[in-house]
Amino acid sequence: NSSVIMEDGLVQDEFSESVKMSTYLVAFIVGEMKNLSQDVNGTLVSIYAVPEKIGQVHHALETTVKLLEFYQNYFEIQ
Repeated sequence: NSSVIMEDGLVQDEFSESVKMSTYLVAFIVGEMKNLSQDVNGTLVSIYAVPEKIGQVHHALETTVKLLEFYQNYFEIQ
């Protein structure tokens, strides 16, 4: 992954090739964001929001962590 500043001041980003995945699993967001994160058995879970809404993401993080733990146990993934 690399970024190159072009002559006109724009930034060109190049990314490494990834495994095939559905397009709904990828997002590009431009702007100031904050996040809350928690490690779940070696997997970092992060929820992002604009700074003025970061206080509203606690439930989303807690729910995501519980779901990930459930599915890790259900499918015996560690």
